[in-house]
Amino acid sequence: MNSTIQEDQTPEQEKQTRLKAISDYLLKFKEFEKSYSGEQEIIFKQDSAILINTVYWKYADEVVRPALVDPEKRIQAYKIAANTELAVLFIMPINHHDPKVQKFINARLAFFLAISMLLEWGELKIEKSFNLIQNDSEINQFFDEHIKWLILLDPKYFYPVFSNAQVWRLFYYVLRDRVKQLE
Repeated sequence: MNSTIQEDQTPEQEKQTRLKAISDYLLKFKEFEKSYSGEQEIIFKQDSAILINTVYWKYADEVVRPALVDPEKRIQAYKIAANTELAVLFIMPINHHDPKVQKFINARLAFFLAISMLLEWGELKIEKSFNLIQNDSEINQFFDEHIKWLILLDPKYFYPVFSNAQVWRLFYYVLRDRVKQLE
């Protein structure tokens, strides 16, 4: 899947490209969770991808882009991943009768979307990265701790896209270095 926004796209085309990416990632997450946990099928709220995309672009246009050194430049992948992750938590697209499980599964979804975007758009080979991720205890510890942080976060009151983007930047650099060591 290539959901990278092209340089010559209009803002509306960019929004449609991102919406398609989010929709595709939601389906991939559903497949991943079923194979990972074997539990019941995940059901997303109606229009989840549209809602996530809407929150993403609202924050990107009103907060992130104006804070950039050059607002005409593209938003970096790390900020895209961070903002998408927080938009998922804002929307909470997966319902569950147990509030703790609901928060956990939505945090996993947020994390899944962020890392999928980062790996797809970056220079790393996705297969190598996922193999490394599965077998590296430090990287798995980062995953666990980041998901715990997401569970505690309430983006309706605190939406830390810039600090979260730096976490994703550092994680990407660590992952990139580990992948290069394997080559």
